[in-house]
Amino acid sequence: MITMDDLRLQHPLPPRLTMDEYVTWIEATLQQADPVKAARQKTIQEQIKAPFRIARDEGEVLKR
Repeated sequence: MITMDDLRLQHPLPPRLTMDEYVTWIEATLQQADPVKAARQKTIQEQIKAPFRIARDEGEVLKR
């Protein structure tokens, strides 16, 4: 099983990327993805009705 930590070690993300470098990094990462886990994650994400949002200021409550 490949974890995100393994991917970071194999394909570390540089601090700044050009678009071409970003695409290359994404392609390398996707080649190592477990198709079963990716499909399960996609199913979970599609079920999310209210996206998570971070409050702008500490203590601020976001309205849905």
